[in-house]
Amino acid sequence: MTVHRITTPDAFAGDEPREIVWDSEAGTLAGDHSLIDGPWGLRALLDKAAADGYIGTIVGGCRLNDPWHDPGEFLVVCGHMPGLMLDPAALPEALRGVELPPPDIHDPGERVV
Repeated sequence: MTVHRITTPDAFAGDEPREIVWDSEAGTLAGDHSLIDGPWGLRALLDKAAADGYIGTIVGGCRLNDPWHDPGEFLVVCGHMPGLMLDPAALPEALRGVELPPPDIHDPGERVV
């Protein structure tokens, strides 16, 4: 099965359960969750992570090959989406226990105060 339906609370809709629909084969995203679209939405974050081949913070992140199609990479990008809360127990069966890409941890050095 390549279409994954993820139901999670939507903070911008009074915490009502809303849906994120990810088709891992086609590499598409749909649904009624408010964090899907917009300049800071999940779609934009997936596009940026795919173009950069990386997602992370000042202290580390993950190297990515294809977050639009790889379940582990998709979940890592979701984990970096501010406001998106994914309960592992509420994930579709096909996404539970998916192996995530290894972290790329680096020393931030003098950049951190």
